[in-house]
Amino acid sequence: MLVHEINAIYYDVKKKKSIIYSESEIISNEKPIVILESLCHRYGLSCLGSFTAIKECLNIHQKCPVLVHPLLQIYFFPTCSYKDDDCVWINSKQIKQIKSKDVYTEIVFNNGFTLLCKVGIRSIKKQCKRCELMEQHILKQYQIDQLSLKL
Repeated sequence: MLVHEINAIYYDVKKKKSIIYSESEIISNEKPIVILESLCHRYGLSCLGSFTAIKECLNIHQKCPVLVHPLLQIYFFPTCSYKDDDCVWINSKQIKQIKSKDVYTEIVFNNGFTLLCKVGIRSIKKQCKRCELMEQHILKQYQIDQLSLKL
């Protein structure tokens, strides 16, 4: 499973299984946070380390995104508290379009897959913005580092 192809990860409480949405649906016995931790480990990261750093950099306390792939800057963000059974983890890089559908939000992904979430469009847009801000912060740090190496 390639991290950049994953659209979203959702836990089905009734089936007690996670569904990983990408080109197809992949079923896992692990909870989404365990799947994310495994993806982070591939690149020498951890969810806790990512949570801590992003919370500090962006001064946020809830619904913190997770950096999963540092080189490609792939972030997954939760639609609600990650402890909530309704939480869906969304790959911000895969979002093509966000639409409001009554009290739901429809997310259209780059591969044409659509997902209906039980949260407002403002919440999803805010989460996307957080991912963008963190990406900009890291790119700025890289630029500063490069300038200091040239001195």
